Amino acid sequence: MKLKSSTLWILAIALGVAGGVALFETQSTQKQAQQQQQAKLFSVAEADIQQLTLKLGDRTVQLDRRANFQPGQTLWELRLNGGTAEPASDGAVAFLTSLLASSQRDRTIERSPAQLAELGLDRPRAEITMRLKTGQQHRLAIGQAGFDDSFLYALVDPPNPLPGQVSVALIPKDFQLATVDRPLAEWKQPPPLPSPSPSPSESVSPSPTASPTVSPSPSPSPTASP
Repeated sequence: MKLKSSTLWILAIALGVAGGVALFETQSTQKQAQQQQQAKLFSVAEADIQQLTLKLGDRTVQLDRRANFQPGQTLWELRLNGGTAEPASDGAVAFLTSLLASSQRDRTIERSPAQLAELGLDRPRAEITMRLKTGQQHRLAIGQAGFDDSFLYALVDPPNPLPGQVSVALIPKDFQLATVDRPLAEWKQPPPLPSPSPSPSESVSPSPTASPTVSPSPSPSPTASP
């Protein structure tokens, strides 16, 4: 059966439209994925983070991933203000490493170095230095909250010296919970919960034993006198 030329044209147009839609969707998906990747603060995997150093004013928190992790140990070691190593709170560290590996910037604004003081970035409230397995380092400086208190101003891997126009990222407010607002004591491994003490067994008083009843002996019957 031969198809009419008009039918062939319709089929060709339909195939062309379908192919164009598929190509557009593919390119749109790729562009969206590329934009999401570019919006990430750091292109790092959480498992590749080996060391974190937090500078919080005059306080320093250093966190090192254990090289030889053994069951029963914490995954991270902690040094507060350059002191001796002690077990760290893995939960507190995981919250921060997850943010560093997955967070995206809301947007970026340009400011001159003189304007950074208005954003709290001339003296950052928190500075994070992250070292990876490869030895590569990244830095994040956290300033004040934004005008609507929904984000933080930050510098992501700022160059030194700063250029005439500085890129300022707007990052999630969760970074404040993970760094600035976290007390130093919460970086330490929590003490183990006390094991419940066994309840004292109830002392059972022995039931009194009944003394045997002694039946009286029968009195002798009087003998008849002769």
